[in-house]
Amino acid sequence: MRRWHYQAARTGVLAVALLAGSSFTQHPWASPPDEGAAAVSAQRLFGSGFEGDVRPLPPVACWDNGCWQDVTGRDSATGFSWPPRLHGGNTRFLLLTDPVPIVPGSIGRYMFNRIETLRGPDGKPTRALYQQISRSINGQGHMGKAATQNELQFLPRNDVRELYVRYWLKLQPDLEERMNGLPPGPGVRDGGTWRGIFAFKTGGMFDDGRPMNNGDYRVGAYVSTYGGGKPYWGLLGDNEAGGGHPLVNDWTIVNREVPVPVGRWFHLEMYWKRSNDADGLVWMAVDGQTIAEHRGPNLGAKQQPINRIMAPLLYAGGTMPIYQWVDDLEIWSGMPPR
Repeated sequence: MRRWHYQAARTGVLAVALLAGSSFTQHPWASPPDEGAAAVSAQRLFGSGFEGDVRPLPPVACWDNGCWQDVTGRDSATGFSWPPRLHGGNTRFLLLTDPVPIVPGSIGRYMFNRIETLRGPDGKPTRALYQQISRSINGQGHMGKAATQNELQFLPRNDVRELYVRYWLKLQPDLEERMNGLPPGPGVRDGGTWRGIFAFKTGGMFDDGRPMNNGDYRVGAYVSTYGGGKPYWGLLGDNEAGGGHPLVNDWTIVNREVPVPVGRWFHLEMYWKRSNDADGLVWMAVDGQTIAEHRGPNLGAKQQPINRIMAPLLYAGGTMPIYQWVDDLEIWSGMPPR
């Protein structure tokens, strides 16, 4: 892939590693929602194109319907090592088969992650993350009420009031078929359904760094086919974070104008600034086009901090298998310079 350098200020060993060259593909930039001093001061906190010896380890710490899976290795292109310690926390895959009971030896029948070599966003060979969910409690039928999901979770121990996340994503080529013509049931409307591609949730944290499912606010980015037909974009904020807290700052933005790329790479950007006031912002862009921009208060009823950032997220209401590829994942402290 193309080599290019970042212009943000850096110091010490990290500066040497980054300026030595990054193999990240050039990004199609969207117009940033806020320009100026914030962008100049933004720092890249983590970056990986899954190069070098980066690899998922076997699932561990399993319970009755799920496992954690760690990632290890140093990215030879960026110099960053896995797992990133975003705001003092860990980063690991959550493999959830709920409500199907599993043991470590059987989780692979339901989902898995691996690193593959394929043509990247610029058409050249690249190493990328491949995620798949093969089946749920309904076999290869649509998800229904199941909570089967495969997601890379950043688990910050300190509050994340501002952050920018971007990655290249390639959705499976039969996405539209998997998300249409479904029988009536939970998560289905007129034959269409939903697919999550990014989310964050709030809540507490156990002493060992695992997130509690007791939050008061969620932001989620989706591809949907409700009503049947071509997939379209959605971005929302609500209180679906496990805590059952009162619903405040509830909003949904739908974008049917920018097509959803299917079976090809696209560049996803997510940025947020959390606030109780008018300066709050949640922003989403794809391939250089703004998909959604919500301004105003975006904190939950209990003002809880973010404890789970799901980037990337594989979770859908359609038929199985569902799968995707991810490359060039980056996290910045704020909107990076253009």
